Amino acid sequence: MNLTDYLQKPIAERKQIVTEPVGIKDPLWLERLKTAVEKMNPFAVMFDQSLINEYWALKKA
Repeated sequence: MNLTDYLQKPIAERKQIVTEPVGIKDPLWLERLKTAVEKMNPFAVMFDQSLINEYWALKKA
């Protein structure tokens, strides 16, 4: 799955995806997003505006 496909899913499904444990086949961007959500630390997604926006969208949902 790439970031574009992920962002087109409903927010409830995206929230479920990021709360699952990090998998060995997860792409790097998803590992970073899962870590940020799990640790409640937006610094894990720093330097990527789309991941930063997604982090805050998930926090608001």
